[in-house]
Amino acid sequence: MKKVRKGKDIIIKISVKTNRIPVSLEGRNISLMITSPTGTQEALNSTVAETVITARYPGIQHKNLGVYSLTIWENYKKENQTALDICEAFSLVSTTCQEDPASEGLEIETIDLSGDLAIGVQGKSAYEIAVAQGFVGTESEWLASLKGEQGDPGDPFTYDDFTPEQIKELQRPAAEAIEAANIATETANQAAQTASNAAIKATEATQLANQAASKASTAAQTATEAATTATQTEATIKQAEAGRV
Repeated sequence: MKKVRKGKDIIIKISVKTNRIPVSLEGRNISLMITSPTGTQEALNSTVAETVITARYPGIQHKNLGVYSLTIWENYKKENQTALDICEAFSLVSTTCQEDPASEGLEIETIDLSGDLAIGVQGKSAYEIAVAQGFVGTESEWLASLKGEQGDPGDPFTYDDFTPEQIKELQRPAAEAIEAANIATETANQAAQTASNAAIKATEATQLANQAASKASTAAQTATEAATTATQTEATIKQAEAGRV
């Protein structure tokens, strides 16, 4: 277990196998938690490349001296959740003199770890079964032995190799896609027609509004002229009455 001075940034690299086989972690729901000597847990920001998880534990987050553990979660708090604990990942010490080996310069510490993430009920690996059945060699040699010689590619398929039912089933996705496209086109045409009808009605409503406005303007002009005429008539009557007096 590596000893690191408290306060130093730490880069953590964990090489992870899945059920004892190096399977890429990319695209999987992987998260990394760190547990302090007091039992406090926190999530670490991490990245995944192939089978390696990389995380940084900044020195400003260090709080306690002692042994820290790490937990790798897959599908945390979701279906098919599983975990891998690294119980003694590293230890924080108070001075660089206590580091092992003692630090000789200013550098960011890197901790390289490894483990196996078990998915499902853990049983014997295929390699272990092969060894039990008499295979002699390493796991890499066993994996290489699984690859056989290139076979005859054979003749390509033709329609004569399929029954009418099989041909219909092969054509079904394309037929369904065409039907869906036709429905979408019909729906779009109906929407376009509805929009066109709405535009026509809006134009007609605008025309009616314009006509009403014109009539209102004419009526207002007529009313103004009538008021002027009435005023003039009233003035004439008053003058006539004044002359008789």
